[in-house]
Amino acid sequence: MNEVFFICSIVKFTKLRLIDLKEEDKEEEEMSSSGGSGGGTPQKDNGIRRLWNKMGGAVEQTKMAPDFVKNVENYDTYKESVDLLVDRLEIAVQQNPNILANSVIECPPNENPHEKTVASLKIYETYFGTDKAGAFKELCEENKKLAQIERTHQIQARKAIRHLRRFYIEEYKVATDERNKLNKAREHMDLMKHEVKQAKTTEQIEKKAVLYEEAVGAFDSQATKVIECLSQLPTIQQAHVKDIVEYFDTIGQLHTKMSAAIAKREF
Repeated sequence: MNEVFFICSIVKFTKLRLIDLKEEDKEEEEMSSSGGSGGGTPQKDNGIRRLWNKMGGAVEQTKMAPDFVKNVENYDTYKESVDLLVDRLEIAVQQNPNILANSVIECPPNENPHEKTVASLKIYETYFGTDKAGAFKELCEENKKLAQIERTHQIQARKAIRHLRRFYIEEYKVATDERNKLNKAREHMDLMKHEVKQAKTTEQIEKKAVLYEEAVGAFDSQATKVIECLSQLPTIQQAHVKDIVEYFDTIGQLHTKMSAAIAKREF
């Protein structure tokens, strides 16, 4: 209803403007014939002319609703929080940034710190004495087992936060792409509105009004898609909370199994 009113108002305004233009041309001819234009007398600059000149300026941008802007900001802020959290959770189970840089969480074979410890222990073996050879061998096997346990649970820990890790590509990027489409739709709608205001004849207004109405429809349709994406955030957050709970369950199992893998012995 508001758009119809706007279009009708523009039509009425343009008809009045055409009449005013004729009157202004007539006045200018009279002033010219009487020498008014050369005698320093200022030309008429009425309110309609000032308004018309203003409409010929920059395209006015449609402002989004405050609630919509706030929801977009919250979505962006949440994405930043997720990025930081994922980094911290991964580095908690894999302290070597070079490993994480390769998009994996576990060390390659024989590169786990416990496996490297075994290699160093074997170099040190001669200092243990032959009477402790059995205990030393058990210690090496325990470290191999620790490496196996840690590697398994590193993989499980990363799997636990799968929804957090995929948030960017599966939800955030999709929402961002839709928002970019909305911005383009808004720019097009604002341009069509501007062209309606710039039209000087009823025929031009009618043609531009149709294009403007189509642009408004496209904008509304795209806005609905963006709102739908933003409205999914609470559901997404619930899935992320489950990820975090599963992650720390895995960490608890990791430490329990690693503790049980180390036997108490005296050397």
